[in-house]
Amino acid sequence: MPLVSPYPLNLYKGDSYSFEFRIWQDQAKTIPFNLNGVAVMAEIRKEPDINSPILASFSCSVTQPNIIIATLNATDTNVLPPCGAWDLRGFITSVSVVTFLFGPVFVQPFVTVA
Repeated sequence: MPLVSPYPLNLYKGDSYSFEFRIWQDQAKTIPFNLNGVAVMAEIRKEPDINSPILASFSCSVTQPNIIIATLNATDTNVLPPCGAWDLRGFITSVSVVTFLFGPVFVQPFVTVA
């Protein structure tokens, strides 16, 4: 199974983001986690609770063997509150789900407006 790691997100309101995450099976990061056939999803919610409303969903793609690209557009980050929670999960089958990353989300308001 992959390692589950805390990963806080520090975002700037109204900016676009593209994160590249490499998923490993071991602490030494020598054994890539095989993402073949794994559907990945990531969401930001107000609180780390399934009943908390979704504030933003990442667009996620997989590059073999172990890379996940997760992107947020400026429209999504522009409506985020100052703090929240997020996670990145893999759905291997309908009953096999793994969490790769999770953590708090901090959003800094922008200053300059075009």
